[in-house]
Amino acid sequence: MGGGLLAVFLPTNIAEVLSYTPILGSSAYLTFLTGNVMNLKIPVVINAQVLTDTSQGTDEGDTIATIGVAVSSIVTTLIIVLGVILLVPLRPLLTSPAVQTATQYLLPALFGGILLSFVNDDCGEYEAKGKSLTMIFPLILVFVINAFYPLGGKEGFVVLLCMGVTVVCAMVMYKTGIIKMTLKSELKARKKN
Repeated sequence: MGGGLLAVFLPTNIAEVLSYTPILGSSAYLTFLTGNVMNLKIPVVINAQVLTDTSQGTDEGDTIATIGVAVSSIVTTLIIVLGVILLVPLRPLLTSPAVQTATQYLLPALFGGILLSFVNDDCGEYEAKGKSLTMIFPLILVFVINAFYPLGGKEGFVVLLCMGVTVVCAMVMYKTGIIKMTLKSELKARKKN
């Protein structure tokens, strides 16, 4: 039993650490300790860095990421405590048909917000035109492979494969000029002129 779970979750956890640590910086420890990484901590860090106009990989961006993760962890804990305390009094409201209908839209709304944050051209100090094109080839590759060889239970390995394929695609697209990196300061200077 444990070996099967390890085979599924070990590659996924390795992929998460490799792909999220550059975004999280020194807040990675707190993030992985408290959990809820992809659907809460990563959007919090990205949004906090955008709102404070800081970049990933800088001391300022690292500090903002740590503050964002810490605050979101505290708020999450407080919400859970509040939810446990109010669960019984709010039970009739939470089981009403209107709330059950609304909860069906939570997951699509969450993934829509996450997708928008990854599709935009913002890359810290740079603006990357065409950045979202890097995900097309890995998506097609996964769909084609899955059509001939079901990938269920192998998601962790697929994520690791897609990470490598995406990096290679991004390098090729950057070298061929499909992806264009421009400093935001240069863009602001051009707009003023």
